[in-house]
Amino acid sequence: MINNKYYILLLVITVLLVISVITGTSYSLWVVTKGQTSTNVVETGCFEISITENSNLNLTNTYPISDASGLRNTPYSVTVKNTCTINSKLDVWLNVMGTSTMSVDAIKIAYGEKDSISSPALLNTLSDIKNDVAPSDDTYSHVYELVSTTLAPEATKTYEVYLWMDINATNEQMGKIFNSKIVVNNRAIN
Repeated sequence: MINNKYYILLLVITVLLVISVITGTSYSLWVVTKGQTSTNVVETGCFEISITENSNLNLTNTYPISDASGLRNTPYSVTVKNTCTINSKLDVWLNVMGTSTMSVDAIKIAYGEKDSISSPALLNTLSDIKNDVAPSDDTYSHVYELVSTTLAPEATKTYEVYLWMDINATNEQMGKIFNSKIVVNNRAIN
């Protein structure tokens, strides 16, 4: 008796499944769907920048000097031009190389656009973003963000960086090496 109920239930389920499949198939054969009538259009702009360095940043045989003297030095200068049609995000970083033996608290810096140079500051007072941009890279001991801005199409910006040994640097810093490089990072944005 249990076997008969089981077979009847199985037969009813099978019949319902067959009816569902037939109904779904015949419905899809008779229903008209409209396709896309317009074309897909993708427009892109160009993204290209030009970078010009006007001088080298050189602290060879340096010694402690005042802020006024440091600002009389020839700055490192970089000009960035967005030569295309897309806005770009421009970052300028000072990367202190891992091979540096001089302490960052012995270096003074001033930077900015030609007519708006920042006040002199000890390098170690700037925000170190190394863990944000290169956490596993041992090439750099510190990465300092100097500029973060948007560069409009056809816009040009020139930034200057002054570095010198702080007048209050101790004798322990004499004969040590400070290795760094300026990095310009630029990427397209909406």
